[in-house]
Amino acid sequence: MTDFVAPPSFADLIWDEFRAPATDRFWALYNHGDRAGQRALASVGIYARKDDRRQWFVFFSPGKVDPVVVTDTITQIELDVFAAGLRTSDRAREQQQAINDEDLERREMRDRRRNIARVKLTARYGEMTDGELIAEAKREGRNLLREWGAFCVNSKRMWSFTTIDAPLSLLQAVWLTELVDRTRDKVAAARENIVAKGNAVDWHDDQIVLAVEFLTDDDMDRASSENGVGWSKADSSRGHWCRGMIRRGGADRDIGIDAARQILRKYEKQLGMRDIRAKAAFDKVFDELTGQAV
Repeated sequence: MTDFVAPPSFADLIWDEFRAPATDRFWALYNHGDRAGQRALASVGIYARKDDRRQWFVFFSPGKVDPVVVTDTITQIELDVFAAGLRTSDRAREQQQAINDEDLERREMRDRRRNIARVKLTARYGEMTDGELIAEAKREGRNLLREWGAFCVNSKRMWSFTTIDAPLSLLQAVWLTELVDRTRDKVAAARENIVAKGNAVDWHDDQIVLAVEFLTDDDMDRASSENGVGWSKADSSRGHWCRGMIRRGGADRDIGIDAARQILRKYEKQLGMRDIRAKAAFDKVFDELTGQAV
């Protein structure tokens, strides 16, 4: 007579003879190690399948397997799963530590960059609070934009940085001051590199000034679209520079006027300077604005 072999007690299985509903702990053993757990359990007569109602059950078919072998096999799988869990926990801890280290490094780098920015701004404006340093940078940028307009280096970025309610960091404030310095260098370079052209207009200086003011005031979109109003895209930066130079007065005014003469020919029609009647109308406006009307 064959001795009765009871189903092994493991994985919280509740046996009904040789069948038990599958549990989460069982699936952890069964699915371990790329089907290694499934194969090991099958070798001692333990397998899983669905019943007629499509529910998963664990079945035990002892056959001639020694109960000691069954127990040892299950114990080994449980040890393997436990060891794998430890390795997973170790990897998770290592990954989290790496994330924490990277986050700390980013914060330290951000603090270093912020401190460097503060040193630069303090050297430029003197000892102030962060808010005061940023306000000074914005004020300097706004003044430069007011003077040079679209001629400024990266003028669109400068406009966005210098609006009253624009939230600015110390790093962005330093960026703004760099744009300011580059613009001043650009102004100086343009001042030294005016090339005379054969098609320069020979209008009176005051007419040149008025034309530059008209075209710059009409250049509200800073030549972002070709609409026939204000400076063209090719001339917008130079036109704004001419007005800035003219408004400075003195020798800079003469330089700005001379530079404007080189680019105004193409704007005769827009300014109403092409035919005699239109020119007369322009002169009338010019006289009214300059107080030279007789």
